Amino acid sequence: MKNPDFDQLSRSFEEQGYVLTAKRKSIVDYICAQEEIADIEEVWMTLREKEKISWATVYTSVKVLKRLGWVEACEDGGAYRWVNP
Repeated sequence: MKNPDFDQLSRSFEEQGYVLTAKRKSIVDYICAQEEIADIEEVWMTLREKEKISWATVYTSVKVLKRLGWVEACEDGGAYRWVNP
């Protein structure tokens, strides 16, 4: 499991006008615990069993994480993995 720097991540989100909410932290924790995720739906399907979380929250959060350089798309197209910028 990778350990994200939540202070740095929070600043990155704030610079883009987003807030690193508890739900977004759950998304980050899930992605960090995996070697890679097959797709965004995997994250949503897993997390919604544990907490109330919308598809839109997961989708938007993963896309923001990718744009900020915290997540990268794998070569196979749908998969993502955590990286520290």
